[in-house]
Amino acid sequence: MLQEYLEYSPRLQWLADTVLRPLIDRVLPQIGEAQEEGVLPKVEPIILHYLMISLTSTLSTFGSEMLATNKLSASDPAVIESYWSTVEALLFGVRAGAPRTSKPNPGDAEKILPRQTSQANNKRPITKRAVRS
Repeated sequence: MLQEYLEYSPRLQWLADTVLRPLIDRVLPQIGEAQEEGVLPKVEPIILHYLMISLTSTLSTFGSEMLATNKLSASDPAVIESYWSTVEALLFGVRAGAPRTSKPNPGDAEKILPRQTSQANNKRPITKRAVRS
């Protein structure tokens, strides 16, 4: 999917219309509400949406590069904790380096952004994980 974002193409437009637009249409009002409550910084919601995507994918996207340049492992619990504390400080004003008061519980994401199913019987579609060979 990352290759599709490198330049505009009809495939990217299809992806945007079919997958991304419905997600963005659900997420932007939630970002706006959080901004009104003072939980998120006030900036154009779509910019904040893409900023959060970038922040949340950094360890998985740049993990190999971090290891090659600085011998930092993106799977090291200390690196992960430091990284997420910094993200929380940037987005939510939490002091960087301060331990988080709680860890997310399984199912929290469902409360924030419920999944919509594409099947009439309300069963979630089967998703396959990519496997490297």
